[in-house]
Amino acid sequence: LKMVGGDHDESTGKKLSKREVAYRLFEATRFRALEVGDYVAARMASHDLWILARVARKWNAVVGTSYKQLIGGGLSETKRDALFKEKVYIQDNDEFDGNSRSESARAVGRQNVLPLPRSFGEASDWAGTRIRKGARVYAMYPKTTALY
Repeated sequence: LKMVGGDHDESTGKKLSKREVAYRLFEATRFRALEVGDYVAARMASHDLWILARVARKWNAVVGTSYKQLIGGGLSETKRDALFKEKVYIQDNDEFDGNSRSESARAVGRQNVLPLPRSFGEASDWAGTRIRKGARVYAMYPKTTALY
């Protein structure tokens, strides 16, 4: 994050709090490009359960938008809403074949897709900045891909 946005507010020059740095890190990863095969938590519809899914078609709606804009509040509410309306093609983890034209692939609004860490190292980094007392966490029902 320090490489992308730094640990100081560009407009005031003040050092950011740990909470603000964590929020900016969340924003940077929330909008990151999604590669085929990436694991995500997703809801097929707004009333459905969250499931473990995988990306079936590369998604990169932040083309032309810098990470500094994403994490520094440089996006207007309209542009942020437009990013979240973009569709991501996903498949349930159990049905994943990497083919976005497959019957099991679904187009889901980006607002219903949360990227998951790509490696143990990334997960460890996220745990140190994102998971604190009072944070919402999900677990998988045994022998399913449904999260609760």
